Amino acid sequence: MLKHLWRLIHMDRRSIWVDWILQYQLCNSTLWSFTGATGSWGWKKMLKLRPLLKCCLTYRVGNGESFKLWKDIWHENGPLCLSYPRGPTIMGLPLDASLSSVLQNGHWHWPSRTDQDISEIAACLPPVHHTEPDSINGKNRSGKFTVQSAVSLIQPSSPHVTWHVLLHGRYKIAKHCFISMASYLGETIHGGQTLDYTRGRWMCTL
Repeated sequence: MLKHLWRLIHMDRRSIWVDWILQYQLCNSTLWSFTGATGSWGWKKMLKLRPLLKCCLTYRVGNGESFKLWKDIWHENGPLCLSYPRGPTIMGLPLDASLSSVLQNGHWHWPSRTDQDISEIAACLPPVHHTEPDSINGKNRSGKFTVQSAVSLIQPSSPHVTWHVLLHGRYKIAKHCFISMASYLGETIHGGQTLDYTRGRWMCTL
């Protein structure tokens, strides 16, 4: 599901599913600003994965032409249309405005307004790389999004154990491997039940 969302935020028109979602589900919204409650069970499950996906991505501001000012998560409080719903009215910038609307000569150029919302937005603006196009990258060394990087946020990898050789091998039997692992961890399997291990008394059904 995360892979589908990754293709969606990149608007990969080669995917029929992405093209359909953009036209008939999101319409004028982005994945981040969408608040609708309609759609299939799978689509609703995907929407619940947005916080996880957001943690895995970095929005790098370039020339601002491809990012939406109010609807994308280029800002740490984004999408701004949900965090600051009065923003478009106060600043006089339409809801569909691109990020380039507040960029000038490679620098931030916001309308002069004395408002708390605008002050909060302007207080934590990301750097601008005006000679580059906008880009969305993964938070890993390669800069690419992977499902593995997302899973690691939910379940951090554990340190390697010395007994892993007991479990992996071309000619290993799964049942025997499981019993060996349980024995090593201080438990034994007998009659379908897990029994507590008493030091010095190993039980094995092999």
